[in-house]
Amino acid sequence: MKWAFETLQRYRSRFCMFNDDVQGTAGVALAGLLGAVRAQGRPLADFTKQKIVVVGAGSAGIGVLNMAKHAMLRMPGTHKIGELGEGHNQFWVLDKDGLITKSRKDLDPAVARFARGYGPEEVEDLHEGASLVEVVKKVKPHVLLGLSGVGGIFNEEVLKAMKESDSPCPAIFAMSNPTTKGLNVHLKMYSSMLEKMQYLPVEVLSVMLL
Repeated sequence: MKWAFETLQRYRSRFCMFNDDVQGTAGVALAGLLGAVRAQGRPLADFTKQKIVVVGAGSAGIGVLNMAKHAMLRMPGTHKIGELGEGHNQFWVLDKDGLITKSRKDLDPAVARFARGYGPEEVEDLHEGASLVEVVKKVKPHVLLGLSGVGGIFNEEVLKAMKESDSPCPAIFAMSNPTTKGLNVHLKMYSSMLEKMQYLPVEVLSVMLL
């Protein structure tokens, strides 16, 4: 991950640079995140209020977080980072050791920016290293993003916890790569819902996203 971000940062102003793992995945994920807001029947400006749990703190996961943060800061009515706290208060990031907080040692700087802190906006009793089930139960996120290299994480217990989301239509993105490390989403729980789902184009800032 270090070299993915460092190479982009070092050369992007001199050469035409593109990292698919960081930027390509982030672009696809952002389209889905904005579509999820619309699926909830909310205006796109409410994207800044979405609670997003991300499983995976590698280049793909942090790339998605960076793009989502920048999108939030460009939403109508949001003019500066201060209006979103540090711009990171909507995100909870987990890796193989659980929830990442500021008490974690030796964090990569790209990840440290999204570590949870100790302020009044923090969820009570949500500690460093908390499991995914704990985080989902206490945060009640609108969105669950899977970008981990570890398979079998989105199990039945996690999906049942997502049913208690603060969103009337919670979104789950299982985006692990390679597919052999898929997050094992138990779609049978939602088979009746999936049969009724229709994927329509979403218009965002006059651009049609398919």
